[in-house]
Amino acid sequence: MRKIVVIFSCLCTLTLSPWVVRGQDPALSQFYAAPLLISPAFAGVSQTSKINFNHRNQWPNLNANYQFSSITADISVANINSGFGFIASTDKQFSNLKTTTLGLQYAYHVTLTPESSVSFGVEGAYVNRGIDYSSLVFGDQVSSLVSGGSLGTSTDPILSQFKPNANYVDLSTGALFNLKNTWLGVSAHHLNA
Repeated sequence: MRKIVVIFSCLCTLTLSPWVVRGQDPALSQFYAAPLLISPAFAGVSQTSKINFNHRNQWPNLNANYQFSSITADISVANINSGFGFIASTDKQFSNLKTTTLGLQYAYHVTLTPESSVSFGVEGAYVNRGIDYSSLVFGDQVSSLVSGGSLGTSTDPILSQFKPNANYVDLSTGALFNLKNTWLGVSAHHLNA
């Protein structure tokens, strides 16, 4: 009985908490193939240059499927113990919400011992998020259709309060600790959101 009470209390705390939730970042099944999306501290950490491309097409048989594509590149500059990275991604949800991100990363790497190192990284990104209202159907359009009219355009006053496109800067940071084949890291995204 005590276990049920603890689980119920945890669920209530998580679901009824006053935290503001704004959505989630795209999740890839092979996250290890996109290290720059995880943390900017990965930029140049492998001491070589890399280019990665990732694509996810979820529910491809539906007209309103989810698609995410990204290309990342990073380069190591050993003489200044640094790495530089670039990210370009597009996230298309339900054929009318699209987010495009272009970001630059910088990481500084410190060798602690021959088998361990620590890295700190920052990222600045330009984000464009847009919605296409023309493919959405609102309540007043359905009402006019039911009363014998045509679908037409919506006159809902709430639409005037929304911007169809939003442009903003997104900041992220991260840190990594490496010991032989073990990685331990932390990253914080959307710091200014």
